[in-house]
Amino acid sequence: MRFVRLNTSHTNFLADRQRFYDRLRARGHPVAVLEKSFPKIVYSDRARFLATKPEALERKRITAFVTTLDPKTLALQLNKLAKENWHLVSNSKDTPTLKHNVMVTYRNPDNLLALSRRLRNAHKQS
Repeated sequence: MRFVRLNTSHTNFLADRQRFYDRLRARGHPVAVLEKSFPKIVYSDRARFLATKPEALERKRITAFVTTLDPKTLALQLNKLAKENWHLVSNSKDTPTLKHNVMVTYRNPDNLLALSRRLRNAHKQS
């Protein structure tokens, strides 16, 4: 299906499909299995493969909160906290568009020196 979606011409699709078939054969995949599977994917189905399914859009709607990865943020368990209290935010009249899922994501600190300082400070405070 990927070759159908990525190729805008039927000729290029056939060439890519043949190269893929040859690579699979070189890896030892049985001819019988390939001969049964390959005819099922046809270029005429391209419009169907390119169409976005409505349920796929719903699954992709996620609000991400980005924070720096350090011991304090890990100790807070922000992901659990956000999921447990998301109803408070999503039901607010001020945020009508936030009806989808929430996820906390972590980014690396600016550098290792900054991380080591945070670790030392967290260790001293505890």
